[in-house]
Amino acid sequence: MFWELLTVLPLAAAVLGIEIANGSAFAEHPTLRWTAPLFALFAAFALLLYILASKLLTMSLFGLLSYAEPALLVVASLLLGETIATGEWPTYIAIWTAVAILVLGGLGEVLRARRTRLD
Repeated sequence: MFWELLTVLPLAAAVLGIEIANGSAFAEHPTLRWTAPLFALFAAFALLLYILASKLLTMSLFGLLSYAEPALLVVASLLLGETIATGEWPTYIAIWTAVAILVLGGLGEVLRARRTRLD
């Protein structure tokens, strides 16, 4: 993780420098001066929780949650009135199929473990 962040740091610094020099986004949206750093703190905290979860959860459960989170965001956006374009449906179908496979695999493991304990 350290090397990935170190690699992207020059690009982020360049984009930030260009924006500060140009100043158009900050001029149009003055609240960005405090909301952008606040958003960065929330994003860093979310990344920290994600890393901790990857160490504490089993790989199958972590994988399921990694797929389920964007899939559930789609459900939430549909409930809020968003629509999915015709060309985007194959992507969402593939994601939901992967989630279903992971759920079925997890259920199979639970049932197998329960049968083993009962025998």
